[in-house]
Amino acid sequence: MAENSENKKGWKKLSDLRKWRVGFFSSLFLLVLARSIGLFQAAEWGALDALLRLRPHEPIDERILIVGIDAQDIEMIGAYPVPDEFFSDLLQQLDKHSPRAVGLDVFRDTPVEPGYDEFRKTLKELPYVFGIEFLSVEIPPPPLPENRVGFSDFLSDADGNVRRSLLGRPGPDGNSYRFSLAIRLAEEYLDYEGISLENGIENPEAMRFGSTELIPFLHNTGGYINADANSQQILLNFRSGPVPFRQVPFRDVMNGTVDPDWIKGKVVLIGIIDEGRKDFVPSNAVGRKENRLPPFGVEMHAHATSQILSAVLDERPFIQSRSEVGEYLLILFSAFSGILLIYRIPLSWRLPYVVLLILVGSGVFIFGAIGYFSILVSWWIPIFPALTIFWLNGFVASNVQWVIAYMQLAEQTSRSRIAEGLRVTRQAYTAMHNGPLQDLAVILRRIDQDAGIGADLCKLDVDIRDLYDNLEKEIRPESPYLYLEKGGPVLDLEDPLHELLYQVYIQTIKRDFPYFQQIKANIVKFEPMRIDSLSIETKRSLCRFLQEVLCNVGRYAEGATRIQITCLSTKKENLISVKDNGCKKSDEAHAVSAQFTGGSGTVHASHLAKCLKGKFIRSPVSSKGTTCELRWPIS
Repeated sequence: MAENSENKKGWKKLSDLRKWRVGFFSSLFLLVLARSIGLFQAAEWGALDALLRLRPHEPIDERILIVGIDAQDIEMIGAYPVPDEFFSDLLQQLDKHSPRAVGLDVFRDTPVEPGYDEFRKTLKELPYVFGIEFLSVEIPPPPLPENRVGFSDFLSDADGNVRRSLLGRPGPDGNSYRFSLAIRLAEEYLDYEGISLENGIENPEAMRFGSTELIPFLHNTGGYINADANSQQILLNFRSGPVPFRQVPFRDVMNGTVDPDWIKGKVVLIGIIDEGRKDFVPSNAVGRKENRLPPFGVEMHAHATSQILSAVLDERPFIQSRSEVGEYLLILFSAFSGILLIYRIPLSWRLPYVVLLILVGSGVFIFGAIGYFSILVSWWIPIFPALTIFWLNGFVASNVQWVIAYMQLAEQTSRSRIAEGLRVTRQAYTAMHNGPLQDLAVILRRIDQDAGIGADLCKLDVDIRDLYDNLEKEIRPESPYLYLEKGGPVLDLEDPLHELLYQVYIQTIKRDFPYFQQIKANIVKFEPMRIDSLSIETKRSLCRFLQEVLCNVGRYAEGATRIQITCLSTKKENLISVKDNGCKKSDEAHAVSAQFTGGSGTVHASHLAKCLKGKFIRSPVSSKGTTCELRWPIS
């Protein structure tokens, strides 16, 4: 016995090990496949945006000043596009306070009179002023040498949002190399610090200022999958906080009301900030809280420039990500953790759903915390693949296990109930056999003079004995059949309801009841019925209902010459109706009335109607005849 017990334990351990392996490797394979085709990419982008927004506020970067031209400025100027003379006046006003670099984030590819000549002269006199071009649609720069022009293009992801800064790319002619406005401004500013732009040391293809290399964006950086990593790109590490940079309107600079220290030695960015002009760059990582609009283009250039200056001068890190090997190790660890959560908690503990939710929720919280604290130190750890496989293994798979366990329990309960039903049926038959059937046998032996009564009692004896066989067959789940009488056709309850009811009518009307013989007109109408779903047992009950009503006509409808049977669907309900034109014998009327007003027939019919959310009606038809109807709604 002990050896047998040890064998069972060994087989159980082997079975648990197989379950562990199947769950582990199947979920891991599906997860890796989903990640490799980019199913988690959009979710990771959204998570990165949210984590960047949730970071603590950083102090204002005082090296950057934004001069915005808003709706009030445009109204004051009285023209749009803003004429060149106003930009010339603005640049000369800024020059009084010695900015280190000025970026003009306004397209000036064609003259906007008046003042174009003066504007050209001012640009020539101020060597620290940089203009913009747009490479994507080939909008040329203002009249400036190539080394004082930066492109204003940003790279959008598939969801339309910007998360990367494009630093350099080949020009449209393919023979030149162009730099972004952010690189031009950072280069001009850092030149005063004795720091120049060079190629990287660790990565010769990267850009470098002094000892700070700008970490290039790769095809599979962070949550990206097979992204376009051509040219020089980096992830944007936006400066957090509601006011990352100082911002003043055009009119304040022209009126001389701006603190000169905000301009002296600073990077000044000039751009349009009128919401009606819609110079926005889509981003969910930053925005203005008062109206939830995305940042203006000039603000995005400020973020891109500030990121470079802060990294070089303040050692503020760029956003980095682990290698793909590290990400897959995290996925492997998460899968293993989820599997342990399932298979180390025995099903016999029957943990409540709340406890399971707390356990899985704690794991989800831990992964979220890992992602949040990682972004605080500028590390982007994609958590969705790891979180998903942990959730699948820790919650979904465990629920599948529990569902299987409960299904097995339900099956065992069903078998127990069937066995109990068979036991009760056998006991009932035994009681009938030892009591009424024995008395009936004695009566049959004593009756010789009345052959008719003897034949009826013989038939009753056969019917009672057949009752057990039919009950035993119908209670078994293996065969969803209906046995109306011994030797008759067997009805398959999977068939359409109107066909089943028609077969019940055909079999019942042939039975040897006294008042079926005199019926001369059978008016029947069996049409397909509109039923969303009926169980096998409900179909069985409906067939038994029709059989019982017809049998009552055959037993008690004296003088009936016509019977009308209707089984169909109206617009709102289903109907089973039986009408006859017979009259009841006075000595039998009470029994029949009891059958339908308080007897078992009425109880069963009323219960069936209640289950179907319908109603059962039995009513007389004028002076002769009876109508029995069962109605229930279609839906």
